[in-house]
Amino acid sequence: MENTFDLTQNGPWKPALTSAENESTRCAASSGKNPAQNESGKMERMAEKMQQQLTKAEAGHVGRSILAERKAPAPAESQNKNLPSLDEVQEARDTNYSDLRQDYFIDPDCRIWQNPSHFCFNSDSVDLAKFVQVCAGMRILEIGANNGALLVWLDRFHPQQMVGIEILEEPAKLARLNLSESACSEWQIFQGPVQDYPGSNFDLVFCNPPFFVLNGEMKKEAAKLSLRQQARFEKNLDLPSMIAQANRLLKSNGRFCFVHRPERLSQAIVELNRNNMALSRLQILYDKRDMEPKAILVEAIKEGTCDPQILSPLYRGHASGKDLS
Repeated sequence: MENTFDLTQNGPWKPALTSAENESTRCAASSGKNPAQNESGKMERMAEKMQQQLTKAEAGHVGRSILAERKAPAPAESQNKNLPSLDEVQEARDTNYSDLRQDYFIDPDCRIWQNPSHFCFNSDSVDLAKFVQVCAGMRILEIGANNGALLVWLDRFHPQQMVGIEILEEPAKLARLNLSESACSEWQIFQGPVQDYPGSNFDLVFCNPPFFVLNGEMKKEAAKLSLRQQARFEKNLDLPSMIAQANRLLKSNGRFCFVHRPERLSQAIVELNRNNMALSRLQILYDKRDMEPKAILVEAIKEGTCDPQILSPLYRGHASGKDLS
């Protein structure tokens, strides 16, 4: 017999009946009905219940799992705002899982589907996810959402709305799959260049961008870059464009967080100043193997006037701020 699952419960899926069905089952047993007939009737009722709930999910409830309902319906005013389309829901349902693997992101309960042939989350992704500060009710947006790992993680802080912008088609599909399986907040994955996204007025924008400039011969070979390489080289998004678009997307006093290479810090500060964004927090990450700086975490405030806060350095593989001298 195939497994049947209760679609209304969080946590592990398990067979379930309503109280009325439990009472019906008890009465049937006491009246001497054939157990096989009783089991058949129970399965028919559960199948009908599953179909009703899947139809309800396809109607477009925000952040609803394709396989399990994990939240109450969104408020009426947001029911038709930035929702996954029915085609996107069906697309996620039809995903071929044989090409994917599932890894946990920061917390074992935060499970993310990844394609090993694409760019997978790494230590930069983890450090950025821990660096950003999200409060309940915020509208947040990620430039370059990839497979949606950071959005899935940040969903636990109960933002009002989450938007991921991803220019590449395959990672965008994977982001929709991951969010559809676990996110409770209202969410949207926009597939296309960040310049084409029409929204604005976000409280927080964040990005784990491509780090490396395409120079010389690399520019000639840009069309041949794999999906993994496109996530590392500035083919689709460079540093000046990233900061300019973040400025466009933020509301006044909104925050922009990103991770980058230490050698790009001076350029980043110039671009932030050009876009009237004030550096508010800076943290340098070191590699335990050679004690060289490997990454910077930057937060800037649109139209801000604050002095920057220089945070204690992080050492990958060691406790935060541990002095290894």
